[in-house]
Amino acid sequence: MQLRLGIDVACRAAHQASLADEAGQLIWVGRRFRTVAGDLDRLWSMLPGDVEAGDVTVVMEPTRNAWVPLAAWFRRHGARVVLVPPEQSADLRAYCSKHTKSDRLDSRMLARLPLLHPEGLHAEQGLGPTKRGDASLREAMFIAPDHARRIDPSFAARYHRLMVTAGKHHNSALCHIAPALLTRIVACWRRGEPYIIRDLEGRPISAAEGRRIVSQHYPISPQLRQGRRSIAQPRSTPGRTSRRSKESQSAPSTGPSIAEATPVAMT
Repeated sequence: MQLRLGIDVACRAAHQASLADEAGQLIWVGRRFRTVAGDLDRLWSMLPGDVEAGDVTVVMEPTRNAWVPLAAWFRRHGARVVLVPPEQSADLRAYCSKHTKSDRLDSRMLARLPLLHPEGLHAEQGLGPTKRGDASLREAMFIAPDHARRIDPSFAARYHRLMVTAGKHHNSALCHIAPALLTRIVACWRRGEPYIIRDLEGRPISAAEGRRIVSQHYPISPQLRQGRRSIAQPRSTPGRTSRRSKESQSAPSTGPSIAEATPVAMT
């Protein structure tokens, strides 16, 4: 028996799920849960016992990035995950607003959607934030490495090497650390374990102890940090005339004078 699990994904509140069979008959509706292992396990246990994981299709609307960990969890348990394309969800909202006085795609409609319009659903392909992803998630993944390199000696060592040896500036160093930090977070989440800070010998330590080790072994001088913020001036090629020098001296300037240009400081 094929089952369709429609999930109304929420960013702050609890998600809602409804289950329908291959004929569109609802088996249960409105089960609330959050993106935590215990709630997801309980939701999965509500499926009929004689159903194989491969017979379950999870239907979601890609609401910001809240759908990403849900899709990863269900895919790992063998379910098929499909997403409602943005253009189709806009049409469905317009229809719901006209006929049901609400523009919300609830879990019951999502559970029945494969029966109503199967060719309009897109199978989920790959996960992870991109440049077109959620702005809040990108901001969090930029702030988190800056916090981690202050208390985790392993990330502090990498940050120190990037700044001192590799000549990276602060933002570039954080962007190098972010993927490694994200990998650790995902590994902890999959194992159901908390993130553990360890010293240079691999022993678990507190955040305060980690901060002390970082300040003692991986300091960054203010002079070096200021130097990494400066912007190198473009070099002029000998024998090559710039565009500005080719312009008529009596012609109006197309930009600010080089002599009066205000240097921009990277923060």
